[in-house]
Amino acid sequence: MNNELYSTEAAKELVLATTPSDAKPLDALVSKLADYVECQKSIEFWQKRLNRLKDELAEAMGDAEVGTVNGEAVLFYQTQNRFRTTDFAKKYPDFYRLYSRDFTEKKFDPSWLKDERPDLYAQFQVRAMRNTFDA
Repeated sequence: MNNELYSTEAAKELVLATTPSDAKPLDALVSKLADYVECQKSIEFWQKRLNRLKDELAEAMGDAEVGTVNGEAVLFYQTQNRFRTTDFAKKYPDFYRLYSRDFTEKKFDPSWLKDERPDLYAQFQVRAMRNTFDA
């Protein structure tokens, strides 16, 4: 094979040869495709906004389990059986090493920490925010 660039004709033949034969023209659906792309962009925008709002609400709630409006619970945290191992390892590297077990590879065992030091486990237990507020 030589190092010369493909000619225009060779490039066209390559495109034709590599284009799937079962391709379906969507010329009549251009507006739907445009809406589809716009929706994808909107999802990204709204997901970023949702994450910002969630972070602001989480910061305002702090360690509280329930957030209220006019005395009525509208947000609450539900403790999950998951643990933020990476954050724990950064903050307490000695405890991370102490409560790590040797398997084929060394792996942190949060259930062991939970049994031995529930106070440390609780600080890094994953919480999920659920919405009960109807606007």
